[in-house]
Amino acid sequence: MVVSEIIEGVSGNNGGFYIKKDLSEISLLEIVESIEGPFHSFPHIGVLERAFSDFSKIAHNGNKIIANCFDLADKEWNERLKNISVQHILLDVFSDYGNIPKRDWNKYTGDDN
Repeated sequence: MVVSEIIEGVSGNNGGFYIKKDLSEISLLEIVESIEGPFHSFPHIGVLERAFSDFSKIAHNGNKIIANCFDLADKEWNERLKNISVQHILLDVFSDYGNIPKRDWNKYTGDDN
């Protein structure tokens, strides 16, 4: 996530990581793509062409049709995740608390009392 500029690292004894962007500017899509890379639910590796090599023209056409269906679904999935921010998720998670709690991990001892 450092490479994607979502978080920033600080070296040293009190170093660590911090969120570089405002939570409202970080989408779930950015997080997924920073960890996994671009999402493709149906990799284009020619499975149908190999499985139905006796019907190469039909298999090629079928693969294009199926791949197009998955590409459209991927675009919808990406668009949906792009429109959900980390802030939105945290506001839902902490809706009963009023504010999103913040924690300085450099000072965190593990005692939540």
